[in-house]
Amino acid sequence: VQQGEISGSPLLEQLSVFLGSSDLKVLSFQSLESRYDLRDGLARLTGSLDGSKAKLKPEGTVGVDGALNMSLNARLAPELMQKLGARDELKQAMTDKDGWGVFPLKISGSVTRPKIGFDSKALQKQATSKIKEEVSKRLLKEIVPKDEGTAAPIKQLLNGTLNRLFGN
Repeated sequence: VQQGEISGSPLLEQLSVFLGSSDLKVLSFQSLESRYDLRDGLARLTGSLDGSKAKLKPEGTVGVDGALNMSLNARLAPELMQKLGARDELKQAMTDKDGWGVFPLKISGSVTRPKIGFDSKALQKQATSKIKEEVSKRLLKEIVPKDEGTAAPIKQLLNGTLNRLFGN
């Protein structure tokens, strides 16, 4: 679907409460895609919503009884990130290089009463990656010579060491 709006959804209502942004109760989008496979009473689905305020990528299952077992990669626009009531350090830890907030979430409950929480494994992976990036940036600034010819091998060695240290 191209160009549309979603409102009145219990899922968006809970998402807006969980992330503390009433702007998420109504989402306009440029594109909305969804794929599903119905088997054994479960709809396995993947999808994406691409909007100016948020980009959402759900993946998981919906039972014929409405039970939800999904992950949701939620990305919030920089303007929404500025409005969140969280501390600046937390906002910075949850943003990508373009200023979009990145929130790995789990959805359970039902279609009419969804429950939203953080995906702890994905959050840990995201935090580790962010720490590695920051450590690498600071170390490179301090120890890498300005000469690009000698800088490349040092950068490669440092990245390899950090990958082993942080499990990548």
